[in-house]
Amino acid sequence: MKNNVFGLIGIGVRNANWNADFDGLPKRDGNDIYKGSPYALQYCMKSQWINRGKRVLGIKTIKPNGACSKLKERYFDLFKIEDTKIDKKDSDDVRQNKIETVRNNLLSCKDVKNFGVAYTGENAMSIKGVVQFTDGVNKYENANLVNEQILSPYANSNKDETSTSTLGTKHTLDEAHFIYDFSIFPREYDKYICDDFEGYTEEDYEDFKKVSLIAVSNYNSKTKAGCKNEFAMFIKVKEEHNYLLDLNYLQDYVKVYKEENKVIYDLSLLNDLLTKVADKIENIEMYYNPRTINVSNFNKINTKVYDLITMEEI
Repeated sequence: MKNNVFGLIGIGVRNANWNADFDGLPKRDGNDIYKGSPYALQYCMKSQWINRGKRVLGIKTIKPNGACSKLKERYFDLFKIEDTKIDKKDSDDVRQNKIETVRNNLLSCKDVKNFGVAYTGENAMSIKGVVQFTDGVNKYENANLVNEQILSPYANSNKDETSTSTLGTKHTLDEAHFIYDFSIFPREYDKYICDDFEGYTEEDYEDFKKVSLIAVSNYNSKTKAGCKNEFAMFIKVKEEHNYLLDLNYLQDYVKVYKEENKVIYDLSLLNDLLTKVADKIENIEMYYNPRTINVSNFNKINTKVYDLITMEEI
């Protein structure tokens, strides 16, 4: 793959907690705006890859003794290979071969291939991912925090033995709409191309798109059952304008509000920007659910629009 890509991922939340802090409350920034970590989105994507039988490195696993696996242990568990630690007696060729073996193994993992990794095992190395996400920002101003008491079927161990039940609190947002920015610079992996690694390909990009469009909707947990993929945009830059066009923080150009119980994605500011740089853009793809969402103030020049559910072109 040769073209840089910029884009947006929209996550809708209904009576759910998309990304909790350590107190169980929906995360907020210093300005009291609800936000979501990029790791929350990436975790859903990793889960989707695992469910499809793909290899993923950066996921929590538990050893038979109940302890959490270290990164190196996760690596050796995935690849079932002998230690590739470099020895002082190794020749330069052997040393280079061991390094390439570890790197190519890491890059065979779907999450590393996209997001990179800081590997701290034998032959430690850092791989900067071609896909980078910003924090997700809630763009819906009427989001409200809901605190609901729930009853546990078990007594709290800190209470006396006559206690009959334990009360807890469930924290959710009644409605929110998080927008994530992302960028893809596929040429970052050109320096790793060898006989066993062909770089970041168009097939990798298509797989990333497929997973990013459904990973949140398919992650079914108590706190995230009300979190769904609802919008996405992929803007492919012409190759000659790679690294010359700045389309970062596109979330700043998106407004989200409701009219007659339908969610409106107002893209007027984004449309103005993209119209002015249209000669530098190869193509644009937009995905949303037209049954629940309207996209307004976007001229769709050089843009293909798809139904997020059926994947049919609108």
